[in-house]
Amino acid sequence: MIEVEIEKKVIAYIVLAIFILLVFVLGWRATPYSHGRPVLLTRGARSVKLYVEAASGWLVEVSVQREKLNGVLPGDVASLPTPIPPGGRPESIYQASKTVADAERRLLVALSQAERWEVPAGFSGLHSIIVGAIKGHIELAEMIGDYIGAPEPEKLRGIEEQLTSSGEALERAQETLEKQRKETFR
Repeated sequence: MIEVEIEKKVIAYIVLAIFILLVFVLGWRATPYSHGRPVLLTRGARSVKLYVEAASGWLVEVSVQREKLNGVLPGDVASLPTPIPPGGRPESIYQASKTVADAERRLLVALSQAERWEVPAGFSGLHSIIVGAIKGHIELAEMIGDYIGAPEPEKLRGIEEQLTSSGEALERAQETLEKQRKETFR
């Protein structure tokens, strides 16, 4: 029988090499990649990533609710629903009021989440723009709800102005978020 004698030092080197190889393979498999490059998420980078994802969600919610509010405004703003005479179909005013109230409630939830979020350093300007866009749409919902409840021609001008300004605020927030995202996650 042939006996092979290996020194303990050589065995230790072999075990160490296998351990290093195993750690390397596990690390390689577990590392997140972005655009083909490994990403190391520190606590600060993770908070920025989570903030950008949350802000995107808030802006998507504002866009969805804006579409709902636009659905209450058939065509031109001047053609907002007017009171239906007795014997007419009051459910259309009821449905419009319900849609506006639901949109306003969802916008308030988004505003509450945005105001409670811990904003990462360097994102306070973006955060102010997003909060302003949300508040503008809440005001729009209130104005439309007020008009549906008591239609007056003067309210239409205010709705038209708020529709324009809140739309511009939303576009600005979306553009600023996209710009911040590109600068942060190159």
